[in-house]
Amino acid sequence: MKLYYSPASPFVAKVLIVAHECDLAHKIECVDTKVVPGSPNLEYSAQNPLRQIPALMTDDGVMIYDSFAICDYLIRLADNETLLPVSGPERTKILNLHALCNGAAERAVQTRYETFVRPEQFRWPEMIDDNFGRIKGALALLEDNVKAFDGPFDISEAAFVALLRYLDLRFAEIDWRANYPKLVESFDSLNEMRCVQAAYA
Repeated sequence: MKLYYSPASPFVAKVLIVAHECDLAHKIECVDTKVVPGSPNLEYSAQNPLRQIPALMTDDGVMIYDSFAICDYLIRLADNETLLPVSGPERTKILNLHALCNGAAERAVQTRYETFVRPEQFRWPEMIDDNFGRIKGALALLEDNVKAFDGPFDISEAAFVALLRYLDLRFAEIDWRANYPKLVESFDSLNEMRCVQAAYA
């Protein structure tokens, strides 16, 4: 399998965490792939018209375009129902927490493009402020529900760790440790897991 990736992406990190937890990382070749708005990677576009990362080329030659779809594929390949149960209320809970963490990461990446890639004179301050508001709202909700991360390791926790590590990397000014202190213990515990450490090695 080939994973088209960028090292800084929280969505790539989530996929790699899942791959290591499923003991499949050694079967994946990581291909550093440049995707910059306004500068299309036409070679990559021939395989992935969305030109987004991550994307996974399976051994069967099928390109999977979305980080959740990639994780779902790897989880099913490994028959790991702990990371994502196939049915029931626990699946719904995990999917909902994953959506919250992943959505906050999407806003963070969008804000990174807006504040770093877009020329200053064309930036949209109201959207930047709105994105920060949504990220902080998600962090507040996660803090209120932090006990949801006390069970067996699952895909929502992979997304949670990837989100907070990305905020540390790109938006230290959010200072989530000081402003959302209940998240710290859960993050620190999850961050020490073998699959997380291997994903960021």
